[in-house]
Amino acid sequence: MSEPLQTLERKFKETCKIVLGEPVGDLQEFLPWLSIHPGQISAKKSSVSGKQVVFTRMEYEGNRFISLDEVDFSKKYPKINPASMAGIVSLAKTLSDRFYYAGNLILGNSNFVESSTNISDCHYAYEAIQATNSKYIFKCNHGREDDSLFGVYGSGESSFCLSCSQLVRVKRSMETWVSNNSSDCYYCYGLDSCSNCIFCFHLKNRRYCVGNVQLEPEEYDRIKQRLLSEIRGILKKEKKIPSLVDVARKCRLSIPPLSQTRRDENSTEVTNKRRIENEFALTFLVLFGHAPESIDKYEQFLRRHVRLSQTCKSAASGKSIEMCTHALFRINLPPERILCMAEAEELGEKYDIGKDAAQTISMQNAHEKISKIAFFDADFWEGQNSNIIDCVVPVESSDCYKSVAMVYSKNCAYTFWPVNSSNCFGCDTIFHSSSCINCYHSVKLSRCFELDSCRDCSDSLFCHNIENCSNCLFCFNVKAKRYAIGNVEYPKEEYLKLKKKILMELSQKLEKDKNLDISIFNIGCKK
Repeated sequence: MSEPLQTLERKFKETCKIVLGEPVGDLQEFLPWLSIHPGQISAKKSSVSGKQVVFTRMEYEGNRFISLDEVDFSKKYPKINPASMAGIVSLAKTLSDRFYYAGNLILGNSNFVESSTNISDCHYAYEAIQATNSKYIFKCNHGREDDSLFGVYGSGESSFCLSCSQLVRVKRSMETWVSNNSSDCYYCYGLDSCSNCIFCFHLKNRRYCVGNVQLEPEEYDRIKQRLLSEIRGILKKEKKIPSLVDVARKCRLSIPPLSQTRRDENSTEVTNKRRIENEFALTFLVLFGHAPESIDKYEQFLRRHVRLSQTCKSAASGKSIEMCTHALFRINLPPERILCMAEAEELGEKYDIGKDAAQTISMQNAHEKISKIAFFDADFWEGQNSNIIDCVVPVESSDCYKSVAMVYSKNCAYTFWPVNSSNCFGCDTIFHSSSCINCYHSVKLSRCFELDSCRDCSDSLFCHNIENCSNCLFCFNVKAKRYAIGNVEYPKEEYLKLKKKILMELSQKLEKDKNLDISIFNIGCKK
């Protein structure tokens, strides 16, 4: 067993003792269970060595893949004659021997990391995807500043958790979903500032609750110890345990009466789409040199590689809800148990399972006890937001349209998870960036188009895994380049002449078709 796995084995047993009261077995026995929330890793074989290479996403076309540790950053390539290039496809074909999609991206001060990618400043990670400043993470996906997490998806500043999804500052919990600032919770959903809760839904500032029922600490502890003994028994025998949604799917459908007066949160009361349209036009003009038509005419172009929401209906009221469950969770929520945010908040305030049911609840009968409270929302909002139109999960953001999980961001549309970013359109997982269109899994970009897995770059087009670069075209797996074409630097005037030609071709195609048949995900196999 490798050093990372040996250390994670010890941490898993320590975490089980903290969360469940005692260890339940060896880590390797629970691999299928711990894959439920994060999903299986995506991997390809290296074209160079044949070894496994882990990727954040599997949309790359062709068969040219490489592990980051196999990249020769000092490799020299011959210059081409830019003036002889007939267009984008001709240029891509000429440079195709330089195009390798890189995985196993382990960056910064990271060590003891295996079978992982898009990892920055992490220690002891195994099968982890998109993690930053974390340690002791096993089968985790999309996390930051975490410690001792096993089988968790979408976490931040959390510790000692087993099989959870969408956590912010949550500690010592299991099967807890979409919860913030909470601790010691089991089989819960939608908690905020809670502790010591079991089978609870949509509560705020509550302690010692079972099925939303408030109990005395001693009474709660008796129920908790009985349930934990039952959970340990199931895990020791089966090496897995049902998820919260598995339990909910077995519930008899019983929709409690809910008010129709609370305001929906799919958009702010006063909206001005024109402001967002103007920012899109400005960004488009900066990148392509001409003003576009309405942003909706470019919808297919902008959303082709972005995880966005779909419309569903509230089980209680039939109201339309914008949700993005396939991006926020790997387990789909049961559609007959979905509420809008306002309805879920009311349910948490008004309903519980009753004290008798709370005292007799078990893993075998939980689906019978929680049927009237086991409802889910995924259109939640956080903080102060303004001019938000048809978006899901905005956090302190403004002037956004048809986007998901915007965090401290503004002027974004058709974008998933922009953080501290502005004027990002058609992007997925982009942090601290501005004036970008169709960029993915990148940090600190400015005025870029079709960049993937890049960092600290500006004024560049069609690049993959480049760092600290500016004015680059069709560059793959390089650092600190300027005025570069296919990884080779050129005189500024020569570079700008080709860039102008490329931008004119892109501009004409977008003006005519409102779409392109080329992207950073298929440029590597264009013939």
